[in-house]
Amino acid sequence: MSTTEVTGILPIPEKIRRDSGMLEYDGNLHRAQTHWFVASLQGTQRPVLPIHNKREEDLFRDLVLTNTGSSEPRWDNIVLAWNTTANNEKEVSYKIIEHLRLYYNGEWKSLANIKQTLAQTAEDRKCAKKHVHDPLRTKPLPVALEAPLSLHHVPAGLRSLESTPRPPSASPSTTQTDAENSHLQPFRPSLNPNPISASASSSSSSQDLLAPSSVATVIEQLAGNRVRANATLPAPKPKQRQVRRCKKCTRGESCNGHSNVKLCMNPCRDCGKVECEGRDSKRLNLPCKNIS
Repeated sequence: MSTTEVTGILPIPEKIRRDSGMLEYDGNLHRAQTHWFVASLQGTQRPVLPIHNKREEDLFRDLVLTNTGSSEPRWDNIVLAWNTTANNEKEVSYKIIEHLRLYYNGEWKSLANIKQTLAQTAEDRKCAKKHVHDPLRTKPLPVALEAPLSLHHVPAGLRSLESTPRPPSASPSTTQTDAENSHLQPFRPSLNPNPISASASSSSSSQDLLAPSSVATVIEQLAGNRVRANATLPAPKPKQRQVRRCKKCTRGESCNGHSNVKLCMNPCRDCGKVECEGRDSKRLNLPCKNIS
């Protein structure tokens, strides 16, 4: 049997539509408007939406101020005036009384309380703001030091390659011997009584080590030593897995119960019965249930 029930956007009941002053939707006339699909499901000329733009907020303020009641605004008059305006303005959509009352008790009262608080504290805030922004408060502060600005000045151009000093070259045999013995010989204090000659010899040896060719040779030698050391190490043995035993008779692969205790045909190690299921797999330190 067919039914008229729908899900999602529900149609506005006929009585509420008439009491709120809403016109009925016509697909031939009202299909070119914004949100026409929502209006077609609701069955109204304009879509029924909550207050969501500046024009509707201004319209709500004007209608509430002109339709005040004893306890709250007269919603019947406000909703009729609202929907009449919505028929002529595209920025205003239809409303029902629940939409207007919800906005009034929520955002409208919150903004009203904020404005009332700002109005009551205007004099106090004015004095505090004047004290905070008073220029006399910055007079005792010392003046910030500023470095004088100067343009970037280059007195000469780039240095030529011929004028750059080059480190003394070392022979290949000496460099290779030094590279092999540099990481093997420990540090020994110098016994040379002449500090000048010692510093000169140390500076010359450091220049030899800092030469690009010697550095590359040292790196290559260290890499070769590391590769040879790793090649001589024995390969790690795979870890052997412990033999799985039957929890009933404690036998290994000779018993079918090492995979499933129900397949074990041997007597229990605790009670000696064949029909026993053995110890609990989570409490192997305790005897079987026939003993306990």
